[in-house]
Amino acid sequence: MANKVVTSVSLPAEVLKQAEKIAKEKHQSRSDLIKEAVQMYLEDHEWHKMQEEAAPYAVAKGVRNEEDVENLVRDIRKSHPKKG
Repeated sequence: MANKVVTSVSLPAEVLKQAEKIAKEKHQSRSDLIKEAVQMYLEDHEWHKMQEEAAPYAVAKGVRNEEDVENLVRDIRKSHPKKG
C-alpha cells in the first residue's frame, strides 16, 4: 500500500478504549488495527454485494442453502472435467 493518506476519525471513547486494548493484545499499532478493521469491513461489504447480485440466479437454479450450492458445484465439476 504505497499511497497512504492520513485521516482523522472520531470514535466513541469506549470503542477507542476497546480498540486500544485489542491492538495491545495483538502487538499492533492502533492505526494498523483500524486499517485491518476497515479492510475487513470492505471485504464483507463486497461479499454481501456479490450475494445480492447473485441471488436472482440462485433462485432461478433452485439454490436455497449451502448444500444446494455444494450440489450445484459438484454437478458443474462433473460436467466440466479438468483437462490435463
